[in-house]
Amino acid sequence: MDQIEKDSGLDEENFWHKSKLELIDILLSKIEKKNLKILVIGCGVGNDLVAIKKYAKKLVVIDVNKKALNNITLDLVKKKMNASSMSFKNESFDVILSFDVFEHIKNDKRAFDECRRVLKKEGFLIMTVPAYSALYSSYDVMLKHYRRYDFLDLSNKTKSLRVVYKSYWNCILFLPFCVDRLFKKFKKHKAYGTINPILNRLLFRLMNFENFLIKKGLRLPFGMTLCLILQPKLK
Repeated sequence: MDQIEKDSGLDEENFWHKSKLELIDILLSKIEKKNLKILVIGCGVGNDLVAIKKYAKKLVVIDVNKKALNNITLDLVKKKMNASSMSFKNESFDVILSFDVFEHIKNDKRAFDECRRVLKKEGFLIMTVPAYSALYSSYDVMLKHYRRYDFLDLSNKTKSLRVVYKSYWNCILFLPFCVDRLFKKFKKHKAYGTINPILNRLLFRLMNFENFLIKKGLRLPFGMTLCLILQPKLK
């Protein structure tokens, strides 16, 4: 969860947030390695870092928001830095993690190139981004997204990386979310509404089932979020 989402009314018990934390752990487990030097791009409010830290020998977090970095209390390295211009040496990290961050970066192509540069030859970039540019709406404007992503467009921006894993997420709820986003194309979206606790638990169970399917190896064919694991292409 990033600070904008929190300020807009999304709390830690929200079904989407809780299920996303599960998804992060599942995606990390797919590379079957621990004791890694990990770079996290975008710290948000820091609540996903606990799940990430168990995979790390050294954990480095960067963000453009110094206040957000100062709110992180875990024992890790924190740096104010733009992902489009990182000061790290070439091939510094085993894994780079970015969960719903690249859509906030104006020059995302440059950021992808920087990830390739600081990633070790057999390293991994694990990322999620909002899917389908056609669904860009006032919801994205509220969250300060520059874009949503089509896979083809993303592939063109990550030509120095090869896809080793691809799945969509939020598939079961895709239709209602899709209708909601299309409806909000021309209607200002101000904040998250409150969700009935019973409905929230039901939605979490649905998302939890999706996470179970992804954990078991099923790659979902569509959804509101695109999940990717990439590795550097060998020259």
